[in-house]
Amino acid sequence: MLLQDVPYLNYRHFNRLWRLQFNNVIIPRKVRMGVSSVCASLKSLAKGGKSDDEIQNYKNLLKVHRESQALERSKAMCHRQKAHQSLGKYMCIIIDGMDQKKTCLPHFQRMPKDIGDDCLVHIRLVSCLLYSQEIKPRVDLTYPNIHNDPNLKVTITQRVLQSWPGILPHILYVQLDNTARENKNSTVFGYLSMLVEKGIFK
Repeated sequence: MLLQDVPYLNYRHFNRLWRLQFNNVIIPRKVRMGVSSVCASLKSLAKGGKSDDEIQNYKNLLKVHRESQALERSKAMCHRQKAHQSLGKYMCIIIDGMDQKKTCLPHFQRMPKDIGDDCLVHIRLVSCLLYSQEIKPRVDLTYPNIHNDPNLKVTITQRVLQSWPGILPHILYVQLDNTARENKNSTVFGYLSMLVEKGIFK
């Protein structure tokens, strides 16, 4: 069954249900999600531009950056749909870590000023979404003695593959953050090359 064949609510009916049954749920006006550092810096430079040409130049750079991000998201969505709709041919793994400041224990809605970092337990949360014929979530919690490095990403990927029931698909898509310290390095690429070399994936 294709994703577009799944029935869905229209926008008006969704708002009506929200208003009648979930009136206690409020979306804050301020977005709490992280903002790309490139977007933030280009917006700041555009606001502080001294001439119209300089401001327009920064706006053009911001437009190009957003178009590049849109292409990346479109490609990632295509991989997820192929893995979800295929009959055991594709698999897509998405691994991402959460900011340590949001996962410290004990957790406070508003951090008291007299509590320092040495009083908190720094728990790191690494989430993994596995797309195949089904969508399977996975969460790994690590303590401060486990470094957030390429070995952690390789270990999580290996555990996901080992826990796979049955025969693995032929093609694996891996979606990771664009950072050389954790993902784009010889350790991760060496592990992925080993999977191809052993004939596990093509």
